Amino acid sequence: MTPPTVLISRSDNLGDCVLTLPLAGYLKSTLPGVRVLWLGQPSTEPLVRCSAHVDDFLKLDDVLRSPERLTAAGVTTLLHVYPNAPLAWAARKVQVPQRVGTSHRWYHWPTCTHRVHFSRRRSELHEAQLNFHLLAPLLPQAPGWAQAQPAQALSAYFGLTRLPRLGLSVGNYLRPDRFRLVLHPKSRGSAREWPLSFYRALAQSLPTEKVQILVTGTAEEGTRMRAEDPAFLALPQVTDLTGKLSLEELIALLSNVDGLVACSTGPLHIAAALGKPVLGLYPVIRPMHAGRWGPIGPRTHVLNAPKPTCSDCRGARRCACMEQIGLQTVYEQIMQWVGRSQ
Repeated sequence: MTPPTVLISRSDNLGDCVLTLPLAGYLKSTLPGVRVLWLGQPSTEPLVRCSAHVDDFLKLDDVLRSPERLTAAGVTTLLHVYPNAPLAWAARKVQVPQRVGTSHRWYHWPTCTHRVHFSRRRSELHEAQLNFHLLAPLLPQAPGWAQAQPAQALSAYFGLTRLPRLGLSVGNYLRPDRFRLVLHPKSRGSAREWPLSFYRALAQSLPTEKVQILVTGTAEEGTRMRAEDPAFLALPQVTDLTGKLSLEELIALLSNVDGLVACSTGPLHIAAALGKPVLGLYPVIRPMHAGRWGPIGPRTHVLNAPKPTCSDCRGARRCACMEQIGLQTVYEQIMQWVGRSQ
């Protein structure tokens, strides 16, 4: 019997892609000879290609222009991890044998051969565990297996071993005689953020003789930070890398630093998947809380507000529960890392 070729369709969000990669690792460990392909946007390709469990990457726009590419690639199963109506119709047009999607999208009823019924919004499972529901038509045991595991156990299936080299352009930023700490304050609006003034106070409180502080983010985020708190990136102990790194360079940097602090962002999930100590700062609001979107990896830590709900700031620009995450608690966690590294 010819081994299947499974195509995983995922969005262009880096964090989502990281939390979907365990599907590829599980498929490789369970189905001998399986080929695992990934369908996404070019912006995520450098990250996905770091996983040894992904055999090739297809660009979504190319497939939508020419659905026959699915046939040429030998795709036997398409997993709609991220629902996309044009893709669903394209896969039906070329008759991909097994097309799996959630039953909660109307266009999956006429286009998918298998529709899996589960709710992401109401579930108590982690996002990485929820993705395994879509394997049910191919591997019926997979959803139950994933649910029985602690979410952190899925980090064994990332396969991030094909990492970009640390070039001089990035390596020159790093000080080997310091604990190299990345702060990634912004999230491109996708998450509740710890106030920038808190990051500034944190940077000012850390011992400069022990800790090197590197701040990452897009060029746009750097501009926002300078407008929001001009003193932060101007601190002498801060190395401002906003807008200076490609995704490949960011991955190379994260694979060579000693820790990272961020809210629910792609770099947080990448660093966690690389096995780095990370501290994720989360609200308690559903479905944004760490139980659903927390980083998974062998050295992850999460902090959230000491209150049961935050419905009072739902939709507000300021997030009161993020402001309740204490500077001292964050400082103490970082200094624990520093102490262990000496």
